Amino acid sequence: MMMTAFDIVFFALAGITLAAATWAITRRSALSGALWLIAALAGVSGLYGLLAAPVIAVLSLLIAAGAVMVLIVFVIMIVDMSGRKPQARRVTFTRIVGAMTAGYLAMVMSVSVARPPFVSPPETGEYYQSASTLGRLLLDRYLLPFELTGFLLLAATVSLTVIAGRKKGEVEPDEDVVESISEPS
Repeated sequence: MMMTAFDIVFFALAGITLAAATWAITRRSALSGALWLIAALAGVSGLYGLLAAPVIAVLSLLIAAGAVMVLIVFVIMIVDMSGRKPQARRVTFTRIVGAMTAGYLAMVMSVSVARPPFVSPPETGEYYQSASTLGRLLLDRYLLPFELTGFLLLAATVSLTVIAGRKKGEVEPDEDVVESISEPS
């Protein structure tokens, strides 16, 4: 079986994405892990582009690799974990279970690559590839989940900022509130 240019580009992008994802989860520094995650998400966007889904490719690049990763890097910079002492790597139960799960997923993926697809791909057409269709679905059918996701990201960022400020000693409790709580009425 001869490989086409499409196959070569697909396997190159898949390899880059897997390598970047591996580097993202094995880095000790949260910032370097986040930067490798950006590279992995960019590779996923490239794979979407190869699979004739240009709208998903661009949205994935803009939203995941762009906005969300800027948010994550911003939160990492706020928390500033440089003052913490590095911990020695230990073998724990969760790491053993994680390694076993990764092995199982690798086995399932290799079986799925070796055999034909288990299900037939869904029908696609021009209607499903347009940006206006995606926009209509986001602002009509999926409006509530879309807005809730944005609200959760905002709440997580604000909470992390408050927690990071308390750990650094920058956020002091209000003395009037503390006195009114401690004194019985």
